[in-house]
Amino acid sequence: MALIAPQFLYLLEPGGNHKRPLNPYELASRLSYFLWSTMPDHELQVLAGTGQLKHPETLSQQVDRMIDDGRADQLITHFTSQWLDLDAMDRLEVDSTIHPGFRSELKADMRQETLALFSETLRHGLSARHFLKSTFVMVNDDLARHYGIKGVHGGEFRRVALTGEHRERRGGFLSQASILLGRSTGRDSNLIKRALFIRDNLLHDPPPPPPPNVPDLTRNDPNVATLPIREQLARHTSDPACADCHRGLDPWGQAMEQFDAIGRWRNTIQRGSVTLPMDARAHLPDGHQVNGIAELKDYLLEHREEQFARALVAKLVTYSLGRTLEFSDESTIETLTQTFVEDDLRLRPLIRAIVASEVFQTK
Repeated sequence: MALIAPQFLYLLEPGGNHKRPLNPYELASRLSYFLWSTMPDHELQVLAGTGQLKHPETLSQQVDRMIDDGRADQLITHFTSQWLDLDAMDRLEVDSTIHPGFRSELKADMRQETLALFSETLRHGLSARHFLKSTFVMVNDDLARHYGIKGVHGGEFRRVALTGEHRERRGGFLSQASILLGRSTGRDSNLIKRALFIRDNLLHDPPPPPPPNVPDLTRNDPNVATLPIREQLARHTSDPACADCHRGLDPWGQAMEQFDAIGRWRNTIQRGSVTLPMDARAHLPDGHQVNGIAELKDYLLEHREEQFARALVAKLVTYSLGRTLEFSDESTIETLTQTFVEDDLRLRPLIRAIVASEVFQTK
């Protein structure tokens, strides 16, 4: 009974009808569960007991100490996995007849690449722009071989500078196999899932849910599967009920067609015995045109950077509070986003600002 009691399973806090500031011990717990996913250590407890933890300078120092501690790997693992839904690839089986030689053990390396990029960005004071586009990747030998990157030896993940053709192909979340595999069918890329990832996870702008009973692209006519994706979508969106939504969705995924289901680069698309030419041209909803992943990344940085920043702030604040955001939190999100942009989209100052915010220190 003790092991299944709510008091054992959850971090319970006394409720109330009105918001109030956290007391020092509550602040220590919220901070520790945010950054370490566990109870406060001795130093936090001592600072809470003396009342020093509520001093802004002390609180900022504790944030830095905790981020530099190995226990902050819990933040990196849990937040990144939730934000980007890294479990999506574990819900898929890769079709070995389409992708012979693929080993399911590689999924662990794919996940680690994404976590390693977040860790590198956080702990080395890099800009979160690297999540959209970077001049390096975090890989080990197996994943480098999967991507066709030469000169990487050993199972340890490390920072590898991109050179040659890989500078345009790799770098950032959108080129990572964990994201690409998770937004596939296990056989081929899934344009809609990849578009949803950008809209929802990176821009915090999910489209409305589809109407009920929308048929799959190939359900009614198996010959459709051999058509170029642009023609498949044209047939699918001939229904006015689908057209409006897909005009704001499909182009994002179309620009990512240069990657196959398991995240490898391709210059043509193979559908059974039919080889289709690559078509990664996309006319984005705001009128901009891009051709392929490199131009899509540039577009996101040039035209959607602030939206991406706000999305990341909202996701991190939600994680830190352990609850969904409310309308009353909007002003805090706007203030934190402005500070985040002014700090060159660096994560450590953002975390300090979140912890210092009224919404974090109030319940």
